[in-house]
Amino acid sequence: GARARPLSQAWCRRAVEIVERTGTPPDQAHILARVAIPHLGACRWDEAESAIRRAWRTAESVMYMRIVGECHALAGIEAQFRGEFRTALGLYRDLHRLCVVVGDRQITCWSLMGQAHALVRLGEHREAIELSERALAGLDQETMRSETVLGLGMLALARLQAGEATGPYAAADRSLAYLRGSVPVIYYTQQPVAATAEVFLALL
Repeated sequence: GARARPLSQAWCRRAVEIVERTGTPPDQAHILARVAIPHLGACRWDEAESAIRRAWRTAESVMYMRIVGECHALAGIEAQFRGEFRTALGLYRDLHRLCVVVGDRQITCWSLMGQAHALVRLGEHREAIELSERALAGLDQETMRSETVLGLGMLALARLQAGEATGPYAAADRSLAYLRGSVPVIYYTQQPVAATAEVFLALL
């Protein structure tokens, strides 16, 4: 809520101060990437972009490829939140090429789902469906529940907008089942939760 925002900003500043004074470059990259997340959630675009760029630059300088991948994803999410879907699509395609080299399964799923989300908003529903299905097939849907909601919610919306008869409800119903069994606290679940609700409302 409104009271938490000044506190989160203060804690973000304090975390960066500590890691800049005492941390190694990998520590700094890690904390800067984490600091970007509450800024994204609060739509503090300048702060988010600054933290992402600093984290990205620092991670690349020490070949910390996990954080490089996360920074690609964070930049893609920022672009999506701002309605810059073609920019987001390019970032996620770059991220997918990186994942082929690095071999990180979780971030590979993010790259496919991020592309799918952007493509839904750009009206490319069939490609969005294909990428969502590929992403869902590549993850453990019980342990990676947030990613599963991420995939299913946007898959449901893509199928709805593609004019399918039964596919939208089936995907939205599965998404809802996962949502009921967990607390959707991760910032990137906002879009699939909204997509799941949109599908159910459209099918009333």
